[in-house]
Amino acid sequence: MDFIFVQAPTYKKYTGEAGYQQRPGSLVQEQVKPAAGEGHSQDKGGFIGYLPQGGLFIAEELLRQGISVAIVHGDYQKIIREIDQLVTNSTVAIGISTLSGDMLRQAMQIARHIRKHYPQKPIIWGGIHPTALKELTLRHSLVDYVVWGEGELVLPQLLEAIRAGKGFEKIKGIGYKVCDQAFITQMSKFTPLNRVFNLPYHLLDIRRYTRKMLIGGDRWLPVMTSRVGEENGN
Repeated sequence: MDFIFVQAPTYKKYTGEAGYQQRPGSLVQEQVKPAAGEGHSQDKGGFIGYLPQGGLFIAEELLRQGISVAIVHGDYQKIIREIDQLVTNSTVAIGISTLSGDMLRQAMQIARHIRKHYPQKPIIWGGIHPTALKELTLRHSLVDYVVWGEGELVLPQLLEAIRAGKGFEKIKGIGYKVCDQAFITQMSKFTPLNRVFNLPYHLLDIRRYTRKMLIGGDRWLPVMTSRVGEENGN
């Protein structure tokens, strides 16, 4: 697999209240401390999860350019198992998308596993947290590159630069390091909104991302209806 996109998990505490409904947007975490030596949460029940829309946008562009990609999402153990199965000699890099908060903590545990077992594979961070805190994120030892803002046009260029070992300064929307010095490039553009109708949903078990709404409807999924970017962008 050329590129592995990982959406970090997030956890929701189980309240135990009579009216509590398990929302299939997060893992339900019992009030149980992790076992000694474990840095991740313990899970209860099945995982459905938030649809990894960012991963779908990125995968659509990568596939368009003939680059193989997998989207990995689930609880911590599932993510680690799939990474171990997918990494090959041809893997250029592994990406981690995360918000701040608990999701970031889980993302760092995943990154530690990657760094320990696949030290030659660069780790690219993206999502809301790296976008909001680009330089701070890039300084961390578990981060090799940052893709900030909308990344679908950026990532193929970054993967090519990683292969070549040069050309990072020409790519918009990334952060990279030279001799431990961080460099952040300017904002990138992104694909037209009409591409949302041709996303590679076949990369996911889409049944895991649907749920019945209390206000009606047997199944629902999120839809992106607008994007905001730089002036004169796509």
